[in-house]
Amino acid sequence: MNCSRVALWLCALALIAVFVALGGPGCGVTPTGPTPTPAQTPTLATGTVRGMVTNEDGTQPAAGAEVALESNPAVQTTAGQDGRFVLSGVPLGVPQRIVAYRLGFGSGTSEQFTLTEQNPELTLEEPIRLSTSSPPPPPPALMTPIPTPTPRPTG
Repeated sequence: MNCSRVALWLCALALIAVFVALGGPGCGVTPTGPTPTPAQTPTLATGTVRGMVTNEDGTQPAAGAEVALESNPAVQTTAGQDGRFVLSGVPLGVPQRIVAYRLGFGSGTSEQFTLTEQNPELTLEEPIRLSTSSPPPPPPALMTPIPTPTPRPTG
């Protein structure tokens, strides 16, 4: 590559740098008129489910049990000391089940239900009973493992 081509490339890069520094198209001139607004995303109508989590025979509350929607484990809460929970953000019009898990108690699932616009709140009549005999594994979102640091090779 000869000197004139190198000089041409350097000039082109300098022009690009000036263009970028001045703000690209319009070179720093602020456009007039209304500010564009981002498109609004529709919000999904949701409701609330209340209930209780107990041991298998229903005699002991499962305090601290993790409770979540089976279809969306991101919608979750934790049962209180009395085993009661309030799960908000449950989508309306979609059949749902609630899963619950507590170490030492096992896991359990509610009966299927559907919240509606007319009935956006529900109190479960029966507690979610956690099975201690051969409990199925909990959903992955309810048992998030703590990541173990991977040793890096030194060199």
